[in-house]
Amino acid sequence: MVDRQELNFTRTKPEIKDIIGTWSPTVQTLKDIQQRGHYPEAKHEVILKSDGTFSMLNMPDWWKNGFGESNKTFESGSGKWRIIKSKNIMNIWIIELEFPTETNSVYLYYQKTPYLIFIRVGDPNNGFGMFYNRINDGR
Repeated sequence: MVDRQELNFTRTKPEIKDIIGTWSPTVQTLKDIQQRGHYPEAKHEVILKSDGTFSMLNMPDWWKNGFGESNKTFESGSGKWRIIKSKNIMNIWIIELEFPTETNSVYLYYQKTPYLIFIRVGDPNNGFGMFYNRINDGR
């Protein structure tokens, strides 16, 4: 089964220049973080640098929880990132985030710039996730 989000996953490799920069939750995602997840107010961002490193600040802990449950805590960290092709229902491009102890992936969304980053929360069949948009290009 293909859900609505999967239809918009990026299917053509994006230019790196269109990915590097600071990414922040959309307005709707911020509402979901606070209202649905009951997380405290905080600054959230993912910074993808041109040297292949990244930093993540205050990612809601439900981003890796397979059930989408909130423990009302945040995760921060840093490591290396890269864009890779992934085979889902169709070929799509994802961002792999390599932390010192684990590797996680997030989805690129839309077929051209401006892209979004889609982070699935919980069961893929529920269609719920967080969207991050690029607020600057890292220059």
